[in-house]
Order: sequence, then structure tokens, then C-alpha cells
Amino acid sequence: MKRVLGDLVQRKYLVQKAVAGKLDREPGILLDILRSREQILATSYTQRDAAGRSTAIGKADIDKYILSHPLMFERRQLLTVDKISIAMTPATQAVVEATKSMKSLEDIEKKLKEMNVLYNRSMGSLSTGDIPEEFYNVLKGQKPDDVFFVPTGPTGTFFRVKGAETTPMKAEDAARIARQALVVEIMRGEMRKIAATAEAEAK
Repeated sequence: MKRVLGDLVQRKYLVQKAVAGKLDREPGILLDILRSREQILATSYTQRDAAGRSTAIGKADIDKYILSHPLMFERRQLLTVDKISIAMTPATQAVVEATKSMKSLEDIEKKLKEMNVLYNRSMGSLSTGDIPEEFYNVLKGQKPDDVFFVPTGPTGTFFRVKGAETTPMKAEDAARIARQALVVEIMRGEMRKIAATAEAEAK
């Protein structure tokens, strides 16, 4: 509570100083404020509209979604992976090119050391519910020594699948995640309709 109150007091103090210095009237800053306001209002409108529509999601919809995504639920697998993680930088492409023909993580690790690239090697797990089915099919047809590289946000990962275990998701967890996924689909559909309507009205 003390920390939160301290942050609030500091922010209010800085805002008062900025307004006193008329920073809120500078064109660039004023434009950022207007953009932030528009973004907040647009996001709030979309979320409220989607929330209203999501109440129509019933058990039949959830069951249908679960049945149509077996790798997320009934046939979900947890893949054990041996991985090497590196930070995504402008030099990452050169690293990928230098290691693309290598058949083992040990060789990649050696190359990273030669190139003075910082990395972290560890064991981890990967759920088939978190990857596209097309990529899972590639992993399923892999050879024992196949190494893959996947960029994920600020991190790039070299990995090799060491094993797999089928772990169906519990019914209550499956229902909750399916509902969340359906809400996201509703929001995406609403955004597509809004974009089309906005474009038509703008014309």
C-alpha cells in the first residue's frame, strides 16, 4: 500500500510539473495524448461489445470447439525439449545462417561460443495446444537428430524434441480455455466488421 501510494503521489507531482511547464500543449505530446485517448476508447468499446456477445456462448459451442481442437484438449501432448535460447538482435539472422546446416545442439553451442553470442541452454516443455497443427505435424515427422529454430518475441530458440507424453486437459480447464478462445474469435470477428464498416463510411 505504501509503495502504491508513493507511486501515485510521484506521478501526480510529475503531471502537475508537466502541466505547469505547458508540456501538454506541445504538438507532439498533445498528439500522443489524443492517440492514447482514442486507443483507450476504441478498445473499451470493442471489449464491451464482445463481452455482450460472449454471454451467448453456450455449452454446445464450448463442446464443439473442444472436439474440433483435439491437440489442445483430448490428445494434448507435452513435448520435452532440449533447447538453446538467444536474444533476437539485428545479428540473429547471421547466427541462423551460420548454424542452419548443423545437426546437433552441441555443434550450435560451439558455434555460438565462436561468434561470442550469449545463450542459455536448458530443458523445457512445449504443449501441442500452444503451437499450430501444421508445425506439430512437422515435429511428429522429425528424425531423432533434427534441430528446429523458432523466434518467439524477443527470444529465438534452437530446440530438439527428446520425448512426448499425452496429457489430456481436465474437463473444467478445457471448458474455461475453450470459452476464452471463443471470446477471442468473437472479438476478431467484431474487429473485421468494424474495419469494413469504418472503411465504407470513410469512403
